[in-house]
Amino acid sequence: MFANFKIRLLLVIVLASVLGLVMQSNSPGKQAVEPVLRYIMKSDYDLTQTFNHLIPRQDYNSLEQLPASTRLLLKAPCDYLMVEQNYGWSEELNRKTFNPGMNFKVAASTPVKAVLPGTVQTITGDNRKYTVKIKHTGGLESIYGGLQEVDVKVDHPVLIEQVIGKTGDQFYFELRSKDDPVNPRSIFE
Repeated sequence: MFANFKIRLLLVIVLASVLGLVMQSNSPGKQAVEPVLRYIMKSDYDLTQTFNHLIPRQDYNSLEQLPASTRLLLKAPCDYLMVEQNYGWSEELNRKTFNPGMNFKVAASTPVKAVLPGTVQTITGDNRKYTVKIKHTGGLESIYGGLQEVDVKVDHPVLIEQVIGKTGDQFYFELRSKDDPVNPRSIFE
């Protein structure tokens, strides 16, 4: 029994060391490991089942290939100073309006990253105010507005957290599922 404990302790130390190295690097493995670790720390599920998500099986470049926990813990598309307008209904000047996305106050030239892997569908705009629409698997689309620079091209693939452009001082983000708006807060912290 004592030998088994030593072996298990050694395995835990090795696993913690490997995870520590992966988390300190900027490798693609970090993109898969980080959300899974956050999921482990926030859940009550059996640890053995949760660690099954850590076993690399293939490159996670499509939504179907992402572990279920990753799909629930995606990061916001950019760092922001404050939310100016949330998703949903609001009343302004005695008139109800619906915002299908979220409006953010951001520092100028803030990098914007794709929240999911996909393909750039359209780039529209003028006067350094561009909007990029990315099509994802499963009928999902993400829309990134208020960009002053665009670093992607139409019909080109993008990876999760790949920089797609830089903002002006305001940024708009929208997520759609089969042409219906989805509350962006439901996918990122």
